[in-house]
Amino acid sequence: MLHSLFSLAATGSFCWLVTSSLWIYPHSLSYFNESIGGPLNGPKHLLGSNVDWGQDLRYLREREINGDFDNVALFMAYFGYVSPADLGFNKTLQLNDISIRKQRMPGHSSCAISVTLFYNRQYEARDGWRGKYEIEEEVWRKLRAQKKGTLLAYSMYLINMTSLNLFTDN
Repeated sequence: MLHSLFSLAATGSFCWLVTSSLWIYPHSLSYFNESIGGPLNGPKHLLGSNVDWGQDLRYLREREINGDFDNVALFMAYFGYVSPADLGFNKTLQLNDISIRKQRMPGHSSCAISVTLFYNRQYEARDGWRGKYEIEEEVWRKLRAQKKGTLLAYSMYLINMTSLNLFTDN
């Protein structure tokens, strides 16, 4: 009887492991156990290289190639070690580029921000030009006040910044 219960528990655990692994594929790096809410709640527990190595940049790049950002100013605040420029990003902007903000850019703007930066401000952001920069406090505060936005896979949010009033002289 005890052997049967142990076998049943082991089989159930193995099935859970296989099912959750297949469910998260191909985003295995972002896997978190379902008991803490899975990959959607993972960044609330661990950040940095536990979640984000730039794996979602390719999804963002696919959207750029498909024309999703043709009439949108796309800002990037990215944590990771892969240069976005190596993936072909050439139209991304830095969040704290004052000259861009003073132009009072018409139309829509979005920000692709890594979950690591969204939840924890201690990291530098990277742009599409191999540069690193700190995000200004005002911009950071307004981004954090926003809802998370669209989740690209599990390690990057796409936030609509049009209503954030970042493109005015304050």
